[in-house]
Amino acid sequence: MRIQPIALIMSVLSLAACSNSSTSPGPTPTPTPLPPAFTKAYVVDRDTAVKAFDLNGNGIALSGSFAGLASEYGIAFNPQNNFLYVTEEFPGDTVKAFDLNGNAQTVTGTFAGLNGAGGIAYVPTNHFLYVTSRDNNSVVAYDANGNTQTLAGTFAGLSLPEAITYDSVSGNLYVALDTGAVKSYDINGNAVAVTGTFAGVTCAEGITFDSTNNFLYVGDGCGDTVKVFDQQG
Repeated sequence: MRIQPIALIMSVLSLAACSNSSTSPGPTPTPTPLPPAFTKAYVVDRDTAVKAFDLNGNGIALSGSFAGLASEYGIAFNPQNNFLYVTEEFPGDTVKAFDLNGNAQTVTGTFAGLNGAGGIAYVPTNHFLYVTSRDNNSVVAYDANGNTQTLAGTFAGLSLPEAITYDSVSGNLYVALDTGAVKSYDINGNAVAVTGTFAGVTCAEGITFDSTNNFLYVGDGCGDTVKVFDQQG
């Protein structure tokens, strides 16, 4: 079982006051954020579609259809351009951009270098998208146009990375591995030591961070369950 990625879209009021929440390049001012007011959830229904819901679980009709996706996997939202970025594992090993109605958007880059594109996370401090490349045992960083970004670190020690999440409290990234491990890195790709071991996970295939409780939720595909950890594992 995977924790299928969900992109939560904040209200216009929150976006205006908190312009850092999911994907885009270039330095921008970082105002004091208001409490988030989420209004919509976009869910990747793997190999089928991307679907929108309100926070009560009711489907929301969109004018677009997220056309052109064949094997979608991960999703992230960029509040600076209001784009949703969806990873496509097969056949393209790429990332595709859409507006909030599911209409395809053109970007100038190609999201090159992916092999087994999986999870995707947006980091508001540098406005990069981080994408797991499972078959390369790596994570690749891009700007919002799909251009590769050079990092000081290398995300060393990964084996079959499946998913990734950004911890907005510590500022670190957590990468879930199909081997059962979860590893922590700073946004430059340098390993960050944690005191725990994320014990009991056999196949870590999904991960998300809850900033309210500072918990990490890890989907164990071999155990068909979700396990909860603090930031230290």
